[in-house]
Amino acid sequence: MKQFIFPANYNRKEKFLGMVEYKTIIVIASWGAFLFYLLKFFGWAWIVKVYVFLIFFGIPSIFLLVGFNGENMLDVVRYLVKYSVSPKEYVYRKKERG
Repeated sequence: MKQFIFPANYNRKEKFLGMVEYKTIIVIASWGAFLFYLLKFFGWAWIVKVYVFLIFFGIPSIFLLVGFNGENMLDVVRYLVKYSVSPKEYVYRKKERG
């Protein structure tokens, strides 16, 4: 029986299809469901609802999927909130793989 021990500095995140993190998918899906049910209460024509949905769902979804400077957008927002609550000097060191 072969045994493989993962190193302690191994921090690979699980991703859907190897590209999108699961927490990003959950945030996008919950925002889309909330926006869909919110738009049901307005008496607008369906084409107006489609445009409003595409604007308020599509643009944030693109930003969440693409990220910022190689980082997940949810992590960037988390860092900004953490800094605004207690302003300190954070040193960010990205671990090199290799």
